[in-house]
Amino acid sequence: MQRPRSLSLTSPHCSSPFVQLPNCPALGLQATSHIQHAPLTRPCSRSQSFTLSPMPHQSLGLSPLRATHSLGSTSTATTHSSTSSSTTTSVVPSPAASMSVQVQQYHVPLKRPLLLVSDLDDTIISGPEHDLTAAMLREFLDYNRRTSEGAMCKLVVNTGRTLVSFESVSSEKRHCVPVPDVLVTGVGTRIYFPTQQGWQEDLDWVAHISQGWDVHAVMQVVGQLVGEVGPDVLRYEAFMEQTALKQTLLVRADMHPHVAAALDERLRAHGVQYLAVQGPWVRDRSWWFMDLVPARSG
Repeated sequence: MQRPRSLSLTSPHCSSPFVQLPNCPALGLQATSHIQHAPLTRPCSRSQSFTLSPMPHQSLGLSPLRATHSLGSTSTATTHSSTSSSTTTSVVPSPAASMSVQVQQYHVPLKRPLLLVSDLDDTIISGPEHDLTAAMLREFLDYNRRTSEGAMCKLVVNTGRTLVSFESVSSEKRHCVPVPDVLVTGVGTRIYFPTQQGWQEDLDWVAHISQGWDVHAVMQVVGQLVGEVGPDVLRYEAFMEQTALKQTLLVRADMHPHVAAALDERLRAHGVQYLAVQGPWVRDRSWWFMDLVPARSG
């Protein structure tokens, strides 16, 4: 499920809205870099303009990127040089053309270790016009993983999606979505590592954040409140968005303050230590989403 860029985090058990990520010895790295792709602009006209604003590659030891868009029978090439801050390419696609992305890169090893921590929706992926930047990232990571030259780069994807939801969008966009070295899902409630047999979960993290959390009490409180106010005010999000460590609700925007207060009072009464991550629902702004997760997650 897509998340808005601005989120409100509230919890009766947290004194600060800020979350500090620890070092990650498993990756052999201490420094953390948070990098987001600059968005591509797409004017609503037949002649579409795509603009990339890459961060300076000299500081990371990266070489210029060369990318090729292919839309039906029309293709254009874009080159990012070390002296330019942005490059614009105009493409006129045929209406029925399906977009395929081909990426070529002149590879130069990294000068120092790099840890990329990124959201998924509206960051690595969004509309089809963003597939090119995602493919660039995937190509770079694939090169870094198979070469023995230079420093290593690791990718951590931290998403509000569940594992099932992540795998669904990864399959849909398998031509461009990179495989992360660490996958954090469900608003910080689950941590997975890729293996030959599939995703392996960090069960120590589950045990740590589960203290003070009671999903059965949460479901009981939510069910009672839904029965009182009705599904036109409060309801569950899609089944794939629910886990034992994350309950995702939809609340009508005009009733959100009252519902949030009622949930807080009743969850406190049950002794549930929780964190509420909430914000306007991207599909319909007349509704808010609310993720109820353990207070220790994040």
